[in-house]
Amino acid sequence: MNRLATLGFGLALCGVFSACGSDGGTSSSEDNNPEFESSSSAGENLSSSQNLITSSATETLSSAEVVNLSSSAVDGSGSSAESVGSSSSVFNKSSSSVSSGSNPAGGLNSDGTFTDSRDGRVYKTVKVGNQVWMAENLQYEIADGSACYNDDSGYCEVFGRLYSWDAATDACPEGWTLPSELDWYALVDEVGDADLRFSQGWAGGMPPKNDYDFAVLAAGYGSYGFFSSNGSSAIFWTATENCTVGGASCEESIGFVFGYESPKPSRSSLEKEIVVSVRCIMESSGTQDNSSSSASLVDPSTVVKGSMTDARDGKTYKTVTIGTQTWMAENLNYAYNLPTATLDSSSICFENNPESCAQFGRLYLWSAAMDSAAVFGTAGKHCGYAEGNWDHVCERPNLKTRGVCPEGWHIPSKDAWNTLFSAVGGRLTAAPKLKATDGWAENGNGTDDYGFSAVPTGFWEDPDRFGGAGERTEFWASTEDNGYNAWEARFGYYSGEVDFWPGSKKYGASVRCIKD
Repeated sequence: MNRLATLGFGLALCGVFSACGSDGGTSSSEDNNPEFESSSSAGENLSSSQNLITSSATETLSSAEVVNLSSSAVDGSGSSAESVGSSSSVFNKSSSSVSSGSNPAGGLNSDGTFTDSRDGRVYKTVKVGNQVWMAENLQYEIADGSACYNDDSGYCEVFGRLYSWDAATDACPEGWTLPSELDWYALVDEVGDADLRFSQGWAGGMPPKNDYDFAVLAAGYGSYGFFSSNGSSAIFWTATENCTVGGASCEESIGFVFGYESPKPSRSSLEKEIVVSVRCIMESSGTQDNSSSSASLVDPSTVVKGSMTDARDGKTYKTVTIGTQTWMAENLNYAYNLPTATLDSSSICFENNPESCAQFGRLYLWSAAMDSAAVFGTAGKHCGYAEGNWDHVCERPNLKTRGVCPEGWHIPSKDAWNTLFSAVGGRLTAAPKLKATDGWAENGNGTDDYGFSAVPTGFWEDPDRFGGAGERTEFWASTEDNGYNAWEARFGYYSGEVDFWPGSKKYGASVRCIKD
């Protein structure tokens, strides 16, 4: 049995794999969300034999289609042909060619390509920000731990080989390395809303753009001799293992998944035995965790704790000042009861239990968090879910939106959350320092070094569907992604990292207010 469990709560694996629940995610495939949708919780099992793709929208490419894709994308040497990087055939966004002098140890040719001395294959490369990536999937054959899709060498020539994690860690040539999770995050942050998928070979309607000439191909994956999702997904290993608390077990590693429904990848936890694609990154261009410097790191001993009272209902909240920011140290519990077109209230207690509100605070739709009805101010007016709108719909006159917060406080922006993470040492290690010391599942409790006390509230999927209690919590940011989604900071029991991805505005998450 194979498990591909999404821990990054990202792209709709439900649209890529047939066995996928929604109890562990804030988005549901039934809403046709064009952005990130999560699979089920981290423990969801996928059978390698029973969960192969059967939908016509995600069928494996036929042999003829592979030949056609090969003729347009790959030449006989294994390097990308001109059409992959041609400005006449794709929209190139801020990528640049790599000169041979940028890293002689990497073996770059004068035209910026790289020749793998082990087998003579030539790969195009691309520079995105400060990173230099191969612009093609690795094809180097490793006898134990790599395969061609459907055991057909023709697929390898087009899509590259598929590797187990152990094989992937040794697969890149000298001067190159398997990118870390942080390297992938840096790439995603650099390209923003760009579409890195190659412009051919993907299922679905509108073809991808191949921004930056990164040319992500829908290579699919293999599991215990079965192959699936060629034409509908691309999965890439990182060098980062996903170990249990204390490192007792490291049976899974982190991968990044692209699907046919959305240009944005998701972070997933994969069993090391499955075989997926590899993109190598030049060693000298790998990303260091510079999200926090010694100048911005806040000593926990300098934290100032206090309290504030919400004049609207008399509730008192603990507060904590970390560096330059003062945050509520408890989740907001103000009853914002304005109805929506389909709900009696736009905020709710977990499982409709008032005791949950008293302990964990309320769960708010993004429209309620932003006060889209303009009860307390106009900054968040009309900020809500916009069916069918890929553009921003929330035009705010300033960056500080009071929303549902008390007077003198506001909904934190994405930048405000990132400032907090930098203050405690960086997002990749922030979770335990900000999580409460009890209540989290499976040894997932934090040390709460800064008194922020993030509790595992869970989430709300309308109308009466709840999940994640004890396992995760999600906090809204005022920053919108598009008409469907807004940014969320997500803490889980399983990781020291705080995930930061767009979540559906139609679902309920917690609110932490920050002082003006």
